[in-house]
Amino acid sequence: MIKKLSFIDAVRFVFSGAILYLYLYFLFPDEAARFASASGVFFPLVIVVVGSGIYFVYRPLLYDPVIERLQCALNRSSYRRRLMEWYSVDFSSASRLWIQIRDSHLRERYGRLGWQAAGLHMAYQAGLLGLMVSVVGFCKDLKLHSMALAAVGALLLVAAVLSDRRHETVEGDMLVSLQRQDVDEIAKSLGYCVAIEGQGGG
Repeated sequence: MIKKLSFIDAVRFVFSGAILYLYLYFLFPDEAARFASASGVFFPLVIVVVGSGIYFVYRPLLYDPVIERLQCALNRSSYRRRLMEWYSVDFSSASRLWIQIRDSHLRERYGRLGWQAAGLHMAYQAGLLGLMVSVVGFCKDLKLHSMALAAVGALLLVAAVLSDRRHETVEGDMLVSLQRQDVDEIAKSLGYCVAIEGQGGG
């Protein structure tokens, strides 16, 4: 069964293509304008395809295996860190457990956090793309514009890291607010050993 595409997902897929075009227009306005004109009515489709491609490279190859694990390692209030300690499971198992907990007990409370998650992913992508495109600008001897773009990219990355850390902490607090026996039941259903009584959540 095909999963219904949410509006948040649609924004994520379009955003990277749009921001990449804006960066290129900032450095190479004439070339970017000619490309958009030559693409004609297909230009929005190009933005969607490029944005989707960037997102599907960024998420499984950079964020999930690198950034997310670093956030978990450095943030003791992370929900994954808590679950890993409570049930002696690895990062991937804690992530699967969290999805079950979130969907069964936190769906109503989680709504606004979905937009926050989308925002931090867009900030990560915008920052990374800004730094990458600035390198192209430096190679083309556009030093002033490239320095400005690199500064914007760096600031966006810092904002993304801080927002991500806060997001993980909020999710950790949501986890602790649940009845521990409810969390234990979900852990049991996935075949994880129940934690020692008295540790962790409320």
